[in-house]
Amino acid sequence: MFIGTMLARPAIMSRDRLIRRVLQRAAFSPPSLGLTAAAVVFATDPHTWLPAAVVAGLNGALIFLRARSPAYVRRVAEEMRREQWRELSARADQLEQSLDRGPATLLGNIVRSQERLAALAAEGHGAAPGWAQTSDLMRHCLLLAEKRLNMERFLVESREEDLAREADALRAQVSACDDAVARRLFEQALQQKTAEIGNRRAIRQAIARIDGQLAAVDATYDHLLGKITRLRMTNVSGGSVDEEHVMAELERLSQGIAALDASLGETLTLRGAS
Repeated sequence: MFIGTMLARPAIMSRDRLIRRVLQRAAFSPPSLGLTAAAVVFATDPHTWLPAAVVAGLNGALIFLRARSPAYVRRVAEEMRREQWRELSARADQLEQSLDRGPATLLGNIVRSQERLAALAAEGHGAAPGWAQTSDLMRHCLLLAEKRLNMERFLVESREEDLAREADALRAQVSACDDAVARRLFEQALQQKTAEIGNRRAIRQAIARIDGQLAAVDATYDHLLGKITRLRMTNVSGGSVDEEHVMAELERLSQGIAALDASLGETLTLRGAS
C-alpha cells in the first residue's frame, strides 16, 4: 500500500538556485533591459557593431557587479524566502480547511507561531530563529499533515464495519465448507481480509503519531515564544546561550519529525507488503 503526499515538496533554497535568481533579476532589471535593447538596435547596422559590443559589455559588467553585491544578493534571498513562505502558508490554509478540527487547530497554531518568530527575528532579536533556521521544520510539519489527510481519506473510503462483516462471513464459509480446495481458497481470502484490517490499525496508529508530533511542535513553539518574550521584557544578558538553546530545540524537533516520517513510511510499506 502506498500513501502519497497531496502536494509535491517545494525545492529548498540552494546556493545554485539563489545564484540563478540573482542573475535573472539582474539581467531583467530596467537598466539591463535598456542596455540590451540599445545593443540590439546598434547590432542591426554593421556600422554600429562596435557601439553594440561596447553597450553589451557594459550590460555584462552591470550584471556582474550586481551579482557580486552582497546587499543585492541579500535582497534577492529575502524575496525568495518571502515567496517560499507564501507558498507554505497557502498549503497550510488548504490543509486547515480539509483536516479534522484538532489537527487543523494545531497546524494553524504552528503557522501563527512561525509568523511571530519570523517577526521577532526581523526585529533583530538574536534568540529568535529566522526563516533559514525554521523552514525545514515548517515543511516537515506540512508534509506530515498532508500524509495524515491522505490516511484519513483512505480510512473513510473503506469502512471498518464492512471489513469486519466480510471477515466474519469468510470465517463462517471456512467453517462450513467440506471441500478441501474451497476451504483453502476461503482461508486465503480471510487472510487477505485480516491483513486489510491490520493495515487500517497501522494507519490509525500512524495518524496518532502524527498528531502527537504536531502537538509537540506546537508546544515547543509556544515555549520558545514565551522564553524569547521574557528575555525581551527582562533584558536578560547571555543572548548567545539562549540562541544556542533555541536552535537545539528546533534541531531536536526536526530530527524527531524526520525519524517519525521514516518510521511511518517503513511501517506502512511493511504492512502493505504483508
